[in-house]
Amino acid sequence: TDTRKWAAFKKPPKESLWPTERAGFNMGVWEIPGEGAGPKAMALVYGGMSVENKGKFSDVGITERDLWGLTLPEEEGGKYEWKRVEPPGNTHPRPRLQMGMVVHSNQLIFFGGVEDTETRWDLKSQHFADLWYY
Repeated sequence: TDTRKWAAFKKPPKESLWPTERAGFNMGVWEIPGEGAGPKAMALVYGGMSVENKGKFSDVGITERDLWGLTLPEEEGGKYEWKRVEPPGNTHPRPRLQMGMVVHSNQLIFFGGVEDTETRWDLKSQHFADLWYY
């Protein structure tokens, strides 16, 4: 018999790292190679759209391009912790949401997606057919 049940994580204090509220992101599990101490798996979150409130009746959607990792403890009751993953260098994909994403052979791979540029009165979309890996 399955005895699992849903439970919400408590959001840590404001000084702790935590991704912004968002929709349309992609999420995958990265099995971390190696035999040292530290997490063995991490849930990765890339992109999506957050909302920035610019005042009364003027919320604006922001397409994100940040990459977050959530450590996945091996034992029940272990500590989950977010960290922002900052790839080295200045080459990175454009902000996007709704792309196809997989983790394979120690690489995060995604294809396509859309970058929405939203104002109070307009939405412009740029669709992609590019392939990226990290």
